[in-house]
Amino acid sequence: MHFSWVQKLTNLSRFNAYAKIIKEEGGEQKVWKGLIRTIALPEVVNTGVESEIREHTRAVCCTRREVIELEIRERMRRWRGSDQPPPRGSGGHGP
Repeated sequence: MHFSWVQKLTNLSRFNAYAKIIKEEGGEQKVWKGLIRTIALPEVVNTGVESEIREHTRAVCCTRREVIELEIRERMRRWRGSDQPPPRGSGGHGP
């Protein structure tokens, strides 16, 4: 039984789906199970908002690679000039 449903689901064509709809009427549940046909989503029109969101997210949440590499080099320079080993981890996790 299980394998037959796997076959049915994997062989569904586009815009088709199996659905289980539960409707309650007068305190009693009625269940309908069957094949439904969906509709295609409308074509996406590029309004430029996506690129604005991407740029804003990068400006607020990201650090440029060059800045990170410079910080790594600076930390390595400090560690090499010290008798102390570099600190272990920076994630705030205890030993």
